[in-house]
Amino acid sequence: MYSDAKKEQMKNYKCKNCGGAFLFDPVTQKMKCERCGTVEDFQDVDESGGKLEKVEINTYDFNLEEHKDFTGWADEIRVYRCSSCGATTTLDKYHISTQCPFCGSSQVQKTNMSPGIKPEYLIPFQVTQTKAEELFKEWIRGQFFAKSGVKQKQDLDRFKGVYLPFWNFDAFMESYYKARLGFDEQDSDGNTSTRWRRESGTYARDYSDVQVTASETIEHERVVSIYPYNMKELRPYDMNFLSGFTAERYSIGAAEGFETAKSMIDSRARSEVTEKLRNKYNPDRIEITSFQMNLSNVKYKHILAPVWVSAFTYNGKTYRFLINGQTGKVDGKFPISWLKVAIVSIVITLVILIVIYIFMKMSEF
Repeated sequence: MYSDAKKEQMKNYKCKNCGGAFLFDPVTQKMKCERCGTVEDFQDVDESGGKLEKVEINTYDFNLEEHKDFTGWADEIRVYRCSSCGATTTLDKYHISTQCPFCGSSQVQKTNMSPGIKPEYLIPFQVTQTKAEELFKEWIRGQFFAKSGVKQKQDLDRFKGVYLPFWNFDAFMESYYKARLGFDEQDSDGNTSTRWRRESGTYARDYSDVQVTASETIEHERVVSIYPYNMKELRPYDMNFLSGFTAERYSIGAAEGFETAKSMIDSRARSEVTEKLRNKYNPDRIEITSFQMNLSNVKYKHILAPVWVSAFTYNGKTYRFLINGQTGKVDGKFPISWLKVAIVSIVITLVILIVIYIFMKMSEF
């Protein structure tokens, strides 16, 4: 798969003005000196040195042999593991991980684990850390029952930028279905009965960019809560995009990810068949009694997508907050202030009692 790829050259840029390190800046989409703010452009180039005017997205046949070695990838990347939450993250060899971006623990150690398949594309960060914290403040203010410490950020870890791993699958789906369509009918006495008829047929279509999270550190449902990501903004992988950020190593392989993708395609196809029958026959109810699906021409690509992660530890439990690093969408779980819940419950109870009292007084007249 990667046998003909060029060796990845690590660019350890230093500012010519002050010697500071260049980090990727989500605002300018360029490299920016962390000391003096000097901005330097970088471009993706083809083998001849020319600028790429258009990004061509390549996919790989899922049924062919997966990921032979990628020369140079393992030489330039180091894998770190958090002994607290089990997350595995990758950094270039010039940087050291001192804190887990997922749980905030300092129990992070370098491992000899292989970095695995090199990601071919990524979506760059577009939301800055400052903007992420502003979005979080706005979001948490609307969560009335959240513990005050979260809102005041007194125990909240600073947001850290992480590239999460994903498998994106493309496939052609063919299916044969059987269904029962129910039509409600009412007789002259007002009694309702259902007349059923059977339908069967085929349904086929292409599915593209079925996105499956390759991380076990954050639950799939949590990641889905900050969707969508705009796949039109995919860029060829370049280590410069990771400057100032970390990337999680995938913990769910492509084969396991494909099983999830199949379930997602099956669910979507059933819903689409149901909608198709509803639009055509306008029944009162639809039951899919049989659905046989076949996938062919399966392709996949390994990508990274940006997310800002923070954590809040309360009573020994860690609560994570996620912000989509491309769109700014926020989601998270937080410890509930039971004092607030109790106060609201008491107020509601008092209001109900007052209403009952007024109603009883009025009924005496």
